[in-house]
Amino acid sequence: MSLGPQIHSPDNPEQRGNAILPAAVLFGSLIAGFFEPAILFFGVLALGWLAVVVYRRRQVFAEQFSTIAGLSKDQIALKSRSHFLGLVLNASDIPIIVVQGETIILANRAAELTFGGDRALTNTALDELITHQSVLDLASRAINGESGHTRIAMPIAGQGHDFDVAVDPLESELGCVLTFRDITELANAVALKADFASNASHELRTPIASIRGAVDTLMDTGEPTEAMRERMLAMIARNASRLELLVNDLLDLSRLESPDSPPGREQIALADLVADTSDEFSAICARRSVTIEPEIENGLEVIASDPVLVKLIVRNLIENAAKFTKEDTSVRVQFSIEEIIADPQSKLPQAPDHPRGLQIRVRDKGVGIAIAEQQRIFERFYRINEPTNTPAERGTGLGLAIVKHACKRLGGSISVRSVYGQGTTMIVDLPNCVGADHQSTNK
Repeated sequence: MSLGPQIHSPDNPEQRGNAILPAAVLFGSLIAGFFEPAILFFGVLALGWLAVVVYRRRQVFAEQFSTIAGLSKDQIALKSRSHFLGLVLNASDIPIIVVQGETIILANRAAELTFGGDRALTNTALDELITHQSVLDLASRAINGESGHTRIAMPIAGQGHDFDVAVDPLESELGCVLTFRDITELANAVALKADFASNASHELRTPIASIRGAVDTLMDTGEPTEAMRERMLAMIARNASRLELLVNDLLDLSRLESPDSPPGREQIALADLVADTSDEFSAICARRSVTIEPEIENGLEVIASDPVLVKLIVRNLIENAAKFTKEDTSVRVQFSIEEIIADPQSKLPQAPDHPRGLQIRVRDKGVGIAIAEQQRIFERFYRINEPTNTPAERGTGLGLAIVKHACKRLGGSISVRSVYGQGTTMIVDLPNCVGADHQSTNK
């Protein structure tokens, strides 16, 4: 079967004969013409014949040259198109694998980085790379022209990832194309939303049930004693306050997660901030004999940031420290100037007039946090079981989640350092909030 235009070789015997015969007649006529001039007439005819043959040969060569040139252009265009498609595939951040039979014949850069550890995947068997039977079954059915997709979980670089895998057949080929869309963040977000709704419902149900129980008790008792009335009213007041705290924390968390409210920028006096915040917890500090000791670096009286977010950070950190530190101890709240690099993913604009960063350290002398719990304390509704605190002092479990989101909104971060049995230090780094004229006095 012909795959392209036929190219006639100039060495074809028929073409070569057509040129030799008139040349021989012409040469013989010239020689015989020395003896018989009349024979030169045949030489003239042979010369015309030769001219016709040469003209036809030139046409053949011109056609061959045109054909070869056309093929070269097609090959160059095909190669260029293939190279361009390769660039497009490699530019995609979605892993794409092409399988023929049971062997991988093409894989883009993202697939090699994700599944091959930056090694080539060509000529690798598909079942050596993907062991999930659902994907292998889809690849087998794709040979018969059936598309499909499935979800799989795979460990990538030591971490679990969820993929939505689409398998589509190749036209006129016994193969298929597999695309792997990483939906890990989406799956985590869905799980987080479900957990949040479940935890919030549980946290709301407890105080509501307590209030309802106290009300029912008062209503069902014909003549409640004064002691019972006071106990039920105290229960209602305590759980109503808990509901108020929980609703306020949920509203704060909702505002922090909303992209519609960008952070503000105002002058904040740190001494006034700590004083106002400490007054809110004066009752619990007096009951537990805890003192709050602010330490503000010399020359660092004022910063420029969002006053609501900064107060949320300081308030929640001081509240946690006051509740969990040991009785008859102090909570140190330190403010210092540091060189802090803003989170590159933050949308907070750079501030040339305030290029330096603020570090906040809140230190308590509590029992500390176990290593296994140090990363979980920033999860919503996660609380450490601390036997020294009453249920009213345990909080809503949203404080550190609020601090984490507030830091993120300001382009900063929060970390924890804790030695079990000795105490905990919460460290907040906030970039671009200290003016260039503020000079650190730390040596």
